[in-house]
Amino acid sequence: MTKGPSTTVRGNRGFTLIEILVTIIISSVLAVILAQVISGQTWRSYVPLRTLDQSLALRAVMDNITSDYRYLRYDPARLDTLRSRIDARTYWTDKPFAGGMTLDAAYACMDFDPVTGQEISSGTECPVLKVGIIERDSGQRLTAFFTR
Repeated sequence: MTKGPSTTVRGNRGFTLIEILVTIIISSVLAVILAQVISGQTWRSYVPLRTLDQSLALRAVMDNITSDYRYLRYDPARLDTLRSRIDARTYWTDKPFAGGMTLDAAYACMDFDPVTGQEISSGTECPVLKVGIIERDSGQRLTAFFTR
């Protein structure tokens, strides 16, 4: 008996082109979503490391200033020396730190009223030197006080 045009064999049928295209489109959409989630997680894991690098850079510069202050402990003009070295950017260079960090420093002479503890004008003397270091991009600051 011969098979006519109306009888077909269902077991040899494969996927249609439409089914394959729909599968590829759904897979690509899911892959894009997964890639965005992974890239977001990667960026969020970088932020704490960047903050830590900035903090360590500030700390390294302040450690250099403190070390110099201790080295000059018998010099009566040690606060003036620290001010001149901060002005000259001796403790760090104009070149940015690793990762593009750039530091700035500022200082101020101050004095405190021993009774009230309030800050008062120091006049011509500099009994207390307030040194502040800031990382420009993040705004992180580190402040230290040095006395005569």
